[in-house]
Amino acid sequence: MFKPSQGQSIHCNWILVMSVYHFEWRHAATVLLGIFAVAGAMEYEFIRTESEYKQDKIWDYSKLKIKKVRQGVYAFNGQVELLQTLDDKVKFSVKAYHSSSGAGNYQLMPYHLDPGNFCIFMNNDYKRYLAELYKVSNFPHVTDEYYCPLPKEVYKIKNYEFDGTKLPSSFRPGYYKVQMYFEMPNGDKSGLNIYAKISASL
Repeated sequence: MFKPSQGQSIHCNWILVMSVYHFEWRHAATVLLGIFAVAGAMEYEFIRTESEYKQDKIWDYSKLKIKKVRQGVYAFNGQVELLQTLDDKVKFSVKAYHSSSGAGNYQLMPYHLDPGNFCIFMNNDYKRYLAELYKVSNFPHVTDEYYCPLPKEVYKIKNYEFDGTKLPSSFRPGYYKVQMYFEMPNGDKSGLNIYAKISASL
């Protein structure tokens, strides 16, 4: 688990998140980036992350840190370790849930990325919405040439900034849970829950 410095409210997107699907793969990143952003009269607060499994056999996020740079801008530093190579046989999905109180009664939202080929994500949403990531990390630079697989590696990130400025009007104040899920052909699984709160700014 990673978390921001004590007392910080985080207005940001999740780096490995890549996104949420709404009827078409090409709209996926727009939605999830919206959940983790600051918009006009809206404010996002990071609460916590939780692993679905006691032993995550695919990803290690424990050394990824988030730091506020200025109002609405946050930087990601540290590293994430991919413990197994991700190819076109790996299933990847994202689901978003909303709760007005955060008391456990989360309702599934219509934004989701159904279990699908991880490499499709890499060559579409990753290429479109994380196009600059390679400049401050050793994550791959995906161009017009088909990219697959994502190799087992320690991926280091230095000052990857995200400027959150837009939030889709469908994301109302309340509590949100975003679930990211990976499943390997050998049955190994990785699941991460990200909890956040969106409120109206004073």
